[in-house]
Amino acid sequence: ARSEAYKVSLAAGDYNNRFALGILKSTTGAGVVYDDGPLFSAYNSGQQVRATVGAIDGKEGIITIFDLGGRPVFGRKVFEAGLYNLDVNLKQGVYLVNYSTGTRKATIKLAIGL
Repeated sequence: ARSEAYKVSLAAGDYNNRFALGILKSTTGAGVVYDDGPLFSAYNSGQQVRATVGAIDGKEGIITIFDLGGRPVFGRKVFEAGLYNLDVNLKQGVYLVNYSTGTRKATIKLAIGL
């Protein structure tokens, strides 16, 4: 599907609550699946995020947790596939957990404390 550009001319000033971020389940579901199994999955348990890294491309991968404003609130490099318990101690809210390794990426939406 082709997306059309949206343009609007506005005078200088503040426009509070003008934009909203829509997160679709299809883009932030259970991770990206490859022929050799899931690349990455994660869920939260209390103040921990439990992540499963399915593959490393190259030497390392990076797990980054973002708030919905796009700000990174946690990051960790990983060097091998396996299970990781991440002590994140985050405020209640919705977060995006991103895993990237080489050219492969997966993003998962997590509701913490909700």
